[in-house]
Amino acid sequence: MMVLRIFCLALLGLYSAWAFADSTTQSFDFEGEARSYEFFVPPTYDGSTALPLVLALHGRGGTGEHMAHLTGFDVRAAEHHFFVAYPNSPGEFWNYLYGIPGAIPGPDDVGFIYRLLDDIGRDYKIDRRRLFVAGISSGGFMAQRLACEKDSPFAAFASVAANGYGAMPGTCKARPPIDALYLHGTHDSLAPWQGQTVVGPDGQPQQVLMSITDSMKFWSRLNDCDAELEVRDLPRSGRSPETRVEVYTPKSCADGAQVMLYGIIGGGHNWPGTDGLMPPHIAGAVNYDFHATDAIWSFFDRSRPRQ
Repeated sequence: MMVLRIFCLALLGLYSAWAFADSTTQSFDFEGEARSYEFFVPPTYDGSTALPLVLALHGRGGTGEHMAHLTGFDVRAAEHHFFVAYPNSPGEFWNYLYGIPGAIPGPDDVGFIYRLLDDIGRDYKIDRRRLFVAGISSGGFMAQRLACEKDSPFAAFASVAANGYGAMPGTCKARPPIDALYLHGTHDSLAPWQGQTVVGPDGQPQQVLMSITDSMKFWSRLNDCDAELEVRDLPRSGRSPETRVEVYTPKSCADGAQVMLYGIIGGGHNWPGTDGLMPPHIAGAVNYDFHATDAIWSFFDRSRPRQ
């Protein structure tokens, strides 16, 4: 697993920190360290009704403030009446490999997220059946790890510019299945569409990243979905001549489950619909035919409540 950590260190998601005035900073002690998150409460919240909660996880080198600015989730939360939390990782990236055999020791970010949910729940009425997590890059890997926990509280996850990590098929214990959404560019230079295999310390090939196709197939199997996919093209706005979008969904899934992929043909390592917040040599081509945040909330809003 050391190779997986080396790969994570190589993800140069050089994000700037942006302040977002409508979010407040909350903090608590976890494992002897102060941990924090940005938190947005929609103006319609009056304390009488439990609201859904979305966790939005930043990429490597980012912050919760930057994630708020990048995604615009606060605007959608105000419109659609849900809470948003933007946790801060303790270092450069999220430790999505925590506890996996062979991984380098690091902070328990799974435990931190669970503690964060309890911290919010003490002061606000959250709908525990409608907890969602989305992330980009390192945050996307972390979102998938949280979805993979045996007793995961999340109803759905969204992963932007992050494939399934190599250890996921052998360690994922998600029960019951969780709705899964991927948004990924075919020309992502940091998280290649086709996945990545490297030579491990023992001289043998080791899968660091699953391909996007295999990542989607993995969650389709967990959700008891049809192996045959339906593909549709998103209408083109004319603002993205370098890219176009294909949406992939299984023909059917059991019990109303959802698995979906927005494949950005020609797209890079970025948050579709948002420009100028990541270095061009990292971001690559950005698609403007849709906005990732709108697509993610629409997916979450349709998801089955957690039982």
